[in-house]
Amino acid sequence: MQKLPRYLILLVSLGFFACVPIAPVAPRASKSEYLSLVDKAVGYLRESDSLFQFAGGVDSYKLSQAEAIFALAKELRPADPEAIDGIGAVYLRRGEIETARAFFLQCVSLDPEYGRAYVHLAYLEELEGRLFVSREWLEKAINLNPRDHHALNKFGGILYDDTSEPQNKERGKRMLLQALELGGKGSLVLEHNKKVLNK
Repeated sequence: MQKLPRYLILLVSLGFFACVPIAPVAPRASKSEYLSLVDKAVGYLRESDSLFQFAGGVDSYKLSQAEAIFALAKELRPADPEAIDGIGAVYLRRGEIETARAFFLQCVSLDPEYGRAYVHLAYLEELEGRLFVSREWLEKAINLNPRDHHALNKFGGILYDDTSEPQNKERGKRMLLQALELGGKGSLVLEHNKKVLNK
């Protein structure tokens, strides 16, 4: 039997591998491109929140837009937590609590210093009446960033409403005032805190 030349075996092998489909690699976005997508999706979330505040209904279209953009951002930078947190926020607004929780916990495991996920987890615990656990998540967020107005607002509200210890109301009021100082103009935090403090 005649042996095939080595170069011919090599050519046949290369031809075989050329026919095997290779999974496409997603292009990696720069951090600024990624954050631009996240900001756009957050804009849709805020528009949906505004509608809920004024009309009491969720805007499904805006939520779907936000989810699609967050999903694209997540595909481009899967190790960054912001888009994953955003997808969790979409599910939270749809009332799918356990799915939202899974996304927020994924953020915490990806980046234990990403405080926004702690605030979202605290909110879920508050919804289910587990205020002690909610406070633990909020303390973690505030320890990471003492100027996090979302965490201060949420923790301040819990303490302000706590009638078990009189000093909690005063501490809660201080936190709500801090959140007012740190929150952006026209934010839902500002409007909420004005209402609470004017009671």
